[in-house]
Amino acid sequence: MFKRIAREVKITATDAEVTALMSAQAMRSGHRTAQEWMKAAKLKEKDVRDGLRQDLLTSKTIDFLLANAELTGDGAAEAGAEAAAEAGARAAAKPNKKKDAGKPEEKKDEEAQA
Repeated sequence: MFKRIAREVKITATDAEVTALMSAQAMRSGHRTAQEWMKAAKLKEKDVRDGLRQDLLTSKTIDFLLANAELTGDGAAEAGAEAAAEAGARAAAKPNKKKDAGKPEEKKDEEAQA
């Protein structure tokens, strides 16, 4: 079902995104490169890429569905308000790269705590 939705709304997982996930997994596994990690784990690059691409497509599709969900029925208004508050909190927690550019880390930390 997720594959069909992803195809219909044109959700994709780029090679760059998959490569970034491979590098992140390699680092979590204590390796410097994805190639080093795959060799140590005796994994085939095609299999790793295919699996990560599918995981990424599923994740993006779930994000799409959640972002476009319409709540109905009893409790929908309260749930919608809670979701909006959570989204606002997540947005506030993300660093503003443009605003924080050039500031020392201590200054960014002080402002985040204020």
